[in-house]
Amino acid sequence: MQLQELRVEGYQSFADTGWLTFKKGFNLIVGQNNAGKSALLRAITADFTNDQHRNETNWETAKLPSVKVSYKISVEKTEFKDWIFMMSSAGVIFPVPANDHASAEQFFESLSQFTATLIKYPATTQFQPESDPSHGLFERAHYQNSPSLRFAAQNGQISSHFGYNMGENLSLCFWHGWQANMFFFVAERMAIGESSVGYHPKLGRNAANLPNILNQLQGLRPAVFDRLIDHLRDIFPSLGNLSVAPTSNNTLEVLVWPIIRRERQEHAFPLNSSGTGVSQVIALLTAVMTIEQAVIIIDEINSFLHPAAVKSLVRILQTYYPQHQYIISTHAPEVISCCDPSTIHLVQREGFESSVRVLDVASVNSFREIAENLGIAMSDVFAASTVIWVEGPTEELCFRYLLESLPGFRMPRGLVFCSVSATGDFLRKRDRRLVFDIYNRLTDAAASLTVETRFSFDSDGLSDAEKADLTQQSGGRLAFLPRTLLECYLVDDYAISEFILAKNTALNEEVNAVVVRTKLTELASSSPYRVVSWSNDLSSEHWLADVDAAKLIAQAVAELSNQTVTFKKKHDSLFLLKSILKRNPDQLKLLIDYVQSLIPTAPPP
Repeated sequence: MQLQELRVEGYQSFADTGWLTFKKGFNLIVGQNNAGKSALLRAITADFTNDQHRNETNWETAKLPSVKVSYKISVEKTEFKDWIFMMSSAGVIFPVPANDHASAEQFFESLSQFTATLIKYPATTQFQPESDPSHGLFERAHYQNSPSLRFAAQNGQISSHFGYNMGENLSLCFWHGWQANMFFFVAERMAIGESSVGYHPKLGRNAANLPNILNQLQGLRPAVFDRLIDHLRDIFPSLGNLSVAPTSNNTLEVLVWPIIRRERQEHAFPLNSSGTGVSQVIALLTAVMTIEQAVIIIDEINSFLHPAAVKSLVRILQTYYPQHQYIISTHAPEVISCCDPSTIHLVQREGFESSVRVLDVASVNSFREIAENLGIAMSDVFAASTVIWVEGPTEELCFRYLLESLPGFRMPRGLVFCSVSATGDFLRKRDRRLVFDIYNRLTDAAASLTVETRFSFDSDGLSDAEKADLTQQSGGRLAFLPRTLLECYLVDDYAISEFILAKNTALNEEVNAVVVRTKLTELASSSPYRVVSWSNDLSSEHWLADVDAAKLIAQAVAELSNQTVTFKKKHDSLFLLKSILKRNPDQLKLLIDYVQSLIPTAPPP
């Protein structure tokens, strides 16, 4: 499920936002305090009152138009069929343009996703259709006498019935789906640490049944429960463990442990006695880890989390759970700097009126405008005194993680890794000095206090002479990865087998490190992966410096998993890196030394 578009009319400080577009991934709502960010998020959740928009000249309640919010929501076909089961025997009545059963069925089967434009008023308890009965799926002229298909769940299967003038309840189906797969987190204490005993299929919108869901994970899906605890430890260094236990009142209680060992219950503390951020994050992670696709709305994420915790949470969501749609309001620089947003909406208010404008995330002027409207310097946007421009998002995530994992290493204050928009710009023969100057100016624009700028790129396709020339033109501030690609350091049979099994546990008996090593060797010996330096040795430094490791790993993963698992460089390289670090950190010593060499050795004068 995904919110594609939204329009808010006559609500609080919004006269009319116009249609706002949201995409998969992270959608940021930024603006000053009291600009209207929280009001916009409440409108998205559909939990809003008839708080009508008024201004200096038009303020009498009886003369004001009612609040109206319009949504364009899409749902994949597989999820839509789950919604039909959710509607049980009532079924879903679906408008179709055809006038016979066979054609209607064909029309239904031809749709890969279902999109409806819906309206919500304060006085209504569900969505209303904008256009009845076609929902924009076909032109009104293409149907006669309102033909419909009624789908209902019977004996574990979906049956259909064709008829005329049956009406439609697609909007009701979308309402139930929205209520089940949309979560709204606000900066307030959530008393969700204790609940009655019972079985629940999924986390409720208000997370009141969190103890039940965690108890089910603890007993029935222990691998997921353990992974949740690992995430929590990354976000909260003071949290050691988590458990769910029955109480004397015949309820379930979530317990937070400050240590990893769980030997005595007296060592644990009730979740309801823990900080606001802990409850919020546990509920949020439980939602993203137990639901296939959801819309996660977070109001002022920085209000209940420390800046370091915010960055850790965002990295986890981006790396492990990118299938969800996130809509987050913030005025905190660390949220903006650590996100890779799909959209940024700037909310501004002047007097009675709030407006929303979409900003170009790739534009320097847009970043400057973000900073100005947040009331901060652009240096705070990136929280940077030193910016190291790197090849792409993969290096941005992995380089920082490498440094943070070093025992006793303290990350220099204000050091930020940022991916450039197109490294190809640096490799053109014309105007190389100009391109470096542009990125220096971008750094200055993004961080007026930045006093150090470095560049790190792959050496793929460049001769030693070309690399030396580019390094000279950069004034010595450009370094090249010793091996062709970052993934050349991640060709590891154990890590790759662990990745495949993490994505598809059904392959447990078919995939292991030995099988992976055999497949890598087979591929490396054949076209198009074979290079001159190949000597039938996967650990050869000369070969690892030359091979296109990203494509090699992707091909091996695809073949070994029978095409059920896909290796995506941007999201999955970090998994391999973590696996190698955990088992054999010395294997990454050359990469660690290189990343450390990028950091200025002494503070600038």
